[in-house]
Amino acid sequence: YECTLIVINNSDILLVKHYFENMEAGLYASLALIGRVVYFLTWMLIMVFLPKVIEAKKNGGNPSGLLKEYLRYVLVLTVSLVVLCYIFPQTIITLLFGSAYVSMGVLLWKYAMATSLFALANIFVYYFLSLEKYIPVIIAAVFGISQVILITFFHQSLEEVVEVQIYLMAILLMVQTGFWLKSKAFS
Repeated sequence: YECTLIVINNSDILLVKHYFENMEAGLYASLALIGRVVYFLTWMLIMVFLPKVIEAKKNGGNPSGLLKEYLRYVLVLTVSLVVLCYIFPQTIITLLFGSAYVSMGVLLWKYAMATSLFALANIFVYYFLSLEKYIPVIIAAVFGISQVILITFFHQSLEEVVEVQIYLMAILLMVQTGFWLKSKAFS
């Protein structure tokens, strides 16, 4: 699964570097670094979540309730971060990278949205990994490969690259949610 994470988290940067001029690629890299902040903040919650799921399963408890609880935590965190990126994009970018990168402000909330959707979908993957079920990993891998393919075809602008990621991660989240609901119905 770590390979899938690397593809999803980094393929966009490599493809932007390939398809865009150095200046645009550098601006996009700054945007991606801020997006990583969103991802790593949620990662901290996931690392607390995993042992609890394993313990609940081992003790015969209900790990599904934990999933709902941590989905709420991550949802509140990611929505807050996306809203902050929407309201204060120039301030955030200026503080982190300087005024030369302010032009990326219009994409900041969108990139944060894509990262947030991925983080939410990721909770399902780790939930199922904790339960020793691997289909969600395969699903995430398919979406990682799809991201590479779609960005290869849709890269007219940096905004289009970010929007491809939003759409893919939204669909990934829906598929992972559907898999969880289906598995819950049959358990």
